[in-house]
Amino acid sequence: MLFFSTPSFSVDREEMKAVYLGVVSKHVIWLTNTAIQQQESSFFNICIFGDDSFGGYLKLYDNKKIKNKPVKILHPKEIENLADCQLVFIGQSKRGSLAKIFNFIDGKAILTVSLIRGFAEKKGMIQFYENGSRLDVKINYQVTLNHGFEIKSSLLKYSKVINR
Repeated sequence: MLFFSTPSFSVDREEMKAVYLGVVSKHVIWLTNTAIQQQESSFFNICIFGDDSFGGYLKLYDNKKIKNKPVKILHPKEIENLADCQLVFIGQSKRGSLAKIFNFIDGKAILTVSLIRGFAEKKGMIQFYENGSRLDVKINYQVTLNHGFEIKSSLLKYSKVINR
């Protein structure tokens, strides 16, 4: 099972980030009374807000399902459009907008993920970060819990967990 270390063969860093989005979403439970099924969208919307650092690898999700819904990749331009997302990847270019983003998603079943340094400490839920040649995961446990998410132990044991 591919989890949270780069294999010995050469894998593009952008591809690993794209794969991690799917791995993370499969190891998170939306607790808010089956919120994922009750949302109006018939898709599991992965939104890329800001710069797209996936090098075209999000096409890996073409014809795939997450949480029993077909995956749709969206690139919203305005914070208000994040309401349509189940998972939002916040690009580096939105670093200065984190407070506004967090304020907007407060009380909504939207999982936040980013590569922004210090993201988890700034009330982001899941941060990907480089650790030598690996890409690792940091989880702000209390923030995820406060937003109605449960992180499966299979993800927690391979992640750096803060605010537990």
